[in-house]
This record gives sequence, structure tokens and C-alpha cells, in this order.
Amino acid sequence: MVRDQLQQLLVLFIFTLVNNTCLASPRTTEPKLILFTDITKSTLGRPIRVELYGISLKTKITNIKLNHLNKNFGVVVEYTINDISDKRWPNQSVQILKLKLYPRQTGEILIPRLSYNNVHSQKKIIRITKGKTGEPEIRLSADTPYERQQIIALVTITSNNSTARLSIKKNFEVNNFESAILPFKRLKKQNGTYQLQIGLALTALKSGRLKLELPAIEYSISGVSRKQFYLPAKSIYIKPLPLYLPPTIPIGKITIQSQLSHDGLLQSDSLFYWNIELNGNLNNAYSLPPILRQIKSTGHIKFLPITSERSLQATENSLVSTV
Repeated sequence: MVRDQLQQLLVLFIFTLVNNTCLASPRTTEPKLILFTDITKSTLGRPIRVELYGISLKTKITNIKLNHLNKNFGVVVEYTINDISDKRWPNQSVQILKLKLYPRQTGEILIPRLSYNNVHSQKKIIRITKGKTGEPEIRLSADTPYERQQIIALVTITSNNSTARLSIKKNFEVNNFESAILPFKRLKKQNGTYQLQIGLALTALKSGRLKLELPAIEYSISGVSRKQFYLPAKSIYIKPLPLYLPPTIPIGKITIQSQLSHDGLLQSDSLFYWNIELNGNLNNAYSLPPILRQIKSTGHIKFLPITSERSLQATENSLVSTV
């Protein structure tokens, strides 16, 4: 009798232990990072939509650093969802970070794992092809320019649509460079395709080895955005200027034009106008030297002060400053 009671108690104990273990397993709070993508293949210029799930994280999901993504992708954060419930992870806090990733090149591109402390998401490979527009071609006017020397960066893309165009959003920045957008150009080729070109005039603000990251290039057809091209970063060496050159000296080609308002002989005690125009391949018209400070009156001729005008003129291949 006693033996039977002990067996029943032992069975009851084992049943209770197993039952509690089964109930506890869904309630685990072990943190996780899980990454989902909507596709595994895409074309250059089109986004990959990413959902990063944070399960029972000890921090906000927006605190996870995305720097590792920048090498292979242009990163656009769409929005976040905080502290929701999900049937896949019952009784746990779930956060979602939604991203759009724009590949910078073709081939097999790695989405690296994202981490917080010892919690990591999985790696993922995305295969990227050229598409009909091909890969953007980037050309620099100088491989090793001087500090404060203007560099022209031209981006060219091929299209088969006569209304296709390229543009750059105005609220962009290029680290370590002054920059200005050059006009868009479309050229029809003999094979019926169109060569699209847009560029930037850049001026390095310091010397040394710099990373040049151009802004995103938008490709649109009939005014509707179709693609966003995020370009690979380029390493460029900027040569330092000699120490004896003052910072007011413009670096680049300067031309001067001079003309008097009267073609014949000048008469004494009369007023004439001397028109002087300076042009230079500079991003800032105020970098041109001040002419009026260099013109002094003498006992034979008197120069009266006049207001000078400074302007910028952008062409398809250059940015010209004028005073």
C-alpha cells in the first residue's frame, strides 16, 4: 500500500515538472535580432526592403548601429514600431525597424549581421544585376588635385527613354568638400539610346587621403522617380599646397578681360569706365582676388570707387566664378 502511494507521488512529481517546463519554454526572454528581406535578387537602383525584429531587447532598436551597411548600401530608415506583441514570440516585447537598402554595386552583396552586445542578426546575400540602365559611370577631372582646387565629378547613365533624366536633391552634403550641382545633360546616341549626365563641382577643404562619397542620383521618367543610385565611395588623395601660399590665393585657372568704355583717345578732365572681368574655375566667387584694392590713384589719373558684382555660372562640365 505504501509502495503504491510512493509510486503515485513520484508520477505526480514528474508530471508536474514536465508540465511546468513545457509551459515555461514559450515564456523565455532570451533577446534576439532577426532580419527579413522582401527579395533575394534585385537590380541596381532599386531598394531591398528590410525588416529588423528585436525580440526582448534591452535597448531601443534605433540604438543599433547601421554603420556596417554603408559600405555596400545606401541606407534609408523608413520607420520603427515599438513594444508590440507577435504570435511568433508570445509574451515577449517586439520592436521592428524598417529599412530600404540601395545596393552600391552589382554581384553578390552581403548584408552583414547587425549586433547589440552579444545579440546578432544573421548575414544575408543579395544578388544584384545591372538592369536596363546599366551601372553608373563616374569620372573625375583630376586624380590627385590640390587642396582648394576645383574637381568636376560627372556621373553618366544610359537609358532607352527620351524623357528620362537625372537629378540630385539640393539638401545634400559631401564631407570635406564644398560642392555645387551642375546642370543635367541628355544626349541621343546613334543606336537610339540616350546618355544621361549630371555632375558636381567639388573643392577639397583639406589635404590628405579623403573618402569621396557622392550624393544619391535619382533616375526618373516623365517626372516619376524610378530608381535611386547610391554610388560606391572613392578614395582620393588631395595634395597639400606650399606653406608660403596664403589662403586667399585662388587655386585654378584665372582669366582676365579688360575694356574701356571709349575706343578712341581719352581726354583729360573727363570720366570714363574701365570694365574688368575676372573668371576662374572656383566654387566660390568670393575666392577671386579683389581688384579694387590693387588699383591706386596717382597724380596723373584718379580712380573712383565702384561696386563690383560677383556671380556663379554652372555649365554641364564646369562651375565658373565671375567678378
